[in-house]
Amino acid sequence: MAGGVAVLGAVVLVGWAFDVPVLKSVVPGLGTMKPNTALCFVLSGVALGLQAGGHTSVAGRRIAQLCGALVLLIGVATLAEFLFHVDLGLDALLVPVAAPLGSPYPERMSETAALSLACAGGALLVLDSRHARAAAQILAFVVALLSLTALVGYAYGQRALYASDPFTAVALHTALGFAALAIGILCARPDRGMVAVFVGDTAGGAMARRLVPVALALPLALGWLELAGERAGVYPAAFGTGWFAVSTVVLLVAAILLYADSVSRLDAKRRYAEQELKRSNEELERFAYVASHDLQEPLRMVASYVQLLAKRYKGKLDRDADEFIDFAVDGAVRMKALIEDLLAVSRVGTRGAPLIPTDANAVLEHAIASLRLAIDEAGASVTSDRLPVVAADAGQLEHVFLNLISNALKFRGVAAPHVQLSAEARDGQWVFRVQDNGIGIEPQYFDRIFLLFQRLHAKTQYPGTGLGLAIAKKVVERHGGRIWVESEPGRGSSFFFSLPVITGG
Repeated sequence: MAGGVAVLGAVVLVGWAFDVPVLKSVVPGLGTMKPNTALCFVLSGVALGLQAGGHTSVAGRRIAQLCGALVLLIGVATLAEFLFHVDLGLDALLVPVAAPLGSPYPERMSETAALSLACAGGALLVLDSRHARAAAQILAFVVALLSLTALVGYAYGQRALYASDPFTAVALHTALGFAALAIGILCARPDRGMVAVFVGDTAGGAMARRLVPVALALPLALGWLELAGERAGVYPAAFGTGWFAVSTVVLLVAAILLYADSVSRLDAKRRYAEQELKRSNEELERFAYVASHDLQEPLRMVASYVQLLAKRYKGKLDRDADEFIDFAVDGAVRMKALIEDLLAVSRVGTRGAPLIPTDANAVLEHAIASLRLAIDEAGASVTSDRLPVVAADAGQLEHVFLNLISNALKFRGVAAPHVQLSAEARDGQWVFRVQDNGIGIEPQYFDRIFLLFQRLHAKTQYPGTGLGLAIAKKVVERHGGRIWVESEPGRGSSFFFSLPVITGG
């Protein structure tokens, strides 16, 4: 979208520079895209392209914001010219245009185009602002609505929908450019806003994907047919209006009922996927409990006797025997830890306490107290900003803190470990951050480390079962959030997890 918008503006500028009518108006006799509008399309395309995907560098983000600000300024200044009946000299800065008979401002874009540019520039300027993300979505939606109105005017042959007077009209390719720009802005951040709902793997997303195309295409098609019938003299205007209203209602109700029926059938299947999953989880929990109990008893006996052998006979046998005994003791200890972690995984969703308002600061204090010996041995420091009150199972939240802090102590670099915890509100969620100065993680392992039994290092290098982060992930998901990591090898890691903000009284 970004490239197409920028190319469109550049092509029109070439058309004005070399006086090529087809590039200025597409169809002879229709409105032309003005030079300053074309320039704004180029700036908007550059801004959108730089911000697409959300991984822009600081310099790229600044350039994008500058382009957005220029588009906003041009749009607002043009609106001011119309509102206060003044000529600021902006219209002929690029290419002087010969004035049509009776036109006071031949190079000036239409009011609709100016409003669209002001909204698009504002949306590009605040696209990644934490406090104005909703505003970016609303502004882009306004641009989409204005462009749709102009395109319907062209499709229906109704000039009043794309022109405000005989001399200022939204050109056809201008309306198409605004439509592409609006879609590009909305899709630039697909993880939030209207697009997130539309593409989401949810009932709401499925409903939007099925009903939105119907809601767009059906009234537009029926309206065109109604107007065509009137113009052909098939029926009078009053009959056509009534036919359009009744047809729209009947077909929309039919579409809704058909979709509702499919949703009901899917919901029935879902309730049955859920019952089977609940039964399977209950059986898995019983198996895990029995297995852990039955395995731990003989394991304790094996470990006890092996440790007794080590205590009584270490140094009295040959070197190989001492080594074999050490291997056996280490294996028994690791097996015990593995069984306990597997049991913890199985109990996250079924043995957790209710989610109630919980002071995360108190939970963190308990976690730090439990890790005090390890913190002191590592010569580490753990600091925290003020944390919020969240709806949580205190015991499980403490486990998340324990795991992330202990990992920071374990995977440390040359410098003494330092762990910093903080939290900030983002889009209805508290996002916690646990930042360390450890060895870091390669980007290709960002997802893998949260899977069961996934280790990036040998057991001899860093001890553990490979289940800690998997348990933390299940805990966070049980609380309605998600967990992820940002890291760079040799420069530490930042683990993030989100928890919903407590709402209501």
